[in-house]
Amino acid sequence: MVQKFDYGLCIICNEGIFNPLCPNCISNEIFAWLFEKDIAVAKEFRKKKFVEDIDGGSCIACRDNTSYICPYCFTRQVFHWLKRKNAGRKIVNEFLEVFNFDFEHCGYS
Repeated sequence: MVQKFDYGLCIICNEGIFNPLCPNCISNEIFAWLFEKDIAVAKEFRKKKFVEDIDGGSCIACRDNTSYICPYCFTRQVFHWLKRKNAGRKIVNEFLEVFNFDFEHCGYS
């Protein structure tokens, strides 16, 4: 079932979405990056569903998908998943460098 949300607010943190990149676009980039680092973890990542289907605003990259969760909240979920999967300190640290949407330095740890 597809849910609706108030456009412009993240469904997790309830803050304004200032970088409206959808989870699908970010996932594609993370998958490509992970595939170079650890193929097994990348394949598990591809199967994992981090967010539910919700009808929201347009993604600035693909225009087709919805942007209902801010990139920070989405990448925070991926970060914690990588840690639970024991992806390795090098991968986790590099993930923070490459996919860091924590501009205010208030999370991820």
